[in-house]
Amino acid sequence: MQYAARYPQRVENFVLDGIVPSGLLPQHEAQTQVDALNRVLYRADAFCLNNSSCPFFGQGKGSVITAYKKILASAPLPAPNCVAEGGSPTCATTLTAFNIQQAVANDLESQGVDFPTLLENLNSSLYGDGSSFGGSPAVPSNINILLTGTVLLECGDKNYQYTTFAEWEKSLNAVLAHDPNQIGQPTTWQLQLSCLAWPYRTPPDEALIIDIPMLLVTSDFDGGLPTEWADSGRTQARNSVFVVRHGDDHTTFSLSDQPSTVMMKEFLSKGTLPKAMSNSSVTVYTPGMKRAPIPNPYDVPTGEVAGDVNCGNLTETAILP
Repeated sequence: MQYAARYPQRVENFVLDGIVPSGLLPQHEAQTQVDALNRVLYRADAFCLNNSSCPFFGQGKGSVITAYKKILASAPLPAPNCVAEGGSPTCATTLTAFNIQQAVANDLESQGVDFPTLLENLNSSLYGDGSSFGGSPAVPSNINILLTGTVLLECGDKNYQYTTFAEWEKSLNAVLAHDPNQIGQPTTWQLQLSCLAWPYRTPPDEALIIDIPMLLVTSDFDGGLPTEWADSGRTQARNSVFVVRHGDDHTTFSLSDQPSTVMMKEFLSKGTLPKAMSNSSVTVYTPGMKRAPIPNPYDVPTGEVAGDVNCGNLTETAILP
């Protein structure tokens, strides 16, 4: 969005699929990601109601949430698949509740959330083996370099406004008081904490004004780039069309059979913005229209139609009661 605001003359058929707008208050940014991750965990539970490959299939609504909370309560967990190399372990041999929260949050906010794998990992951890969440080999050094680069770019580009650890901790505690499933500290919190040590001045993080028409795309259940962020972005790009896919995650463009993908391709290739419409797969809002509330996670079908990358054994096309 910064590019479109600064260089509008260079922007033609511009699509943003998953949005990180300027001007979000740090605590609001973190709270909305915690809210989004809680919704995606409910989506994993809904997936389980519809899918016989889920180890909790047939146990009723809420079985995944119950299992996750039991795992946290039983921590620390051993990770017996952690193998020592050269006399020293290269992975976590014991997982704390914080380790488990981090692993689950990373799975829920990853692009292409894989519900079957997440559910299998929860099941094995429920029976005392935390290897799937922490017993894998250590992250390769090139990945550490990539993550370090990401933090440097983030801290240099975004002013998080916090100046002390006490300020950050106060905001953290306020958000965790509204975290019903104990998601904990997702990526947003980690970046905000890391950037406390950034020694250079950063420009003010202010809302933008973008007049050119663009196509903004989000999904109802995106843990990595919460749909609330897209709502904020829409207020800054007031002449843009807003596409809400009723499903999970981003990026929509890779879902070739989705109506939202067809709309994106039409705009990219021909400059044709979609008209206002709504069905079970997608809702299109033209400028000035008010967005409907985010639906109940259990009311939207799961599986391929929702953009789930690994559908397992789908047994129903609608959510079971």
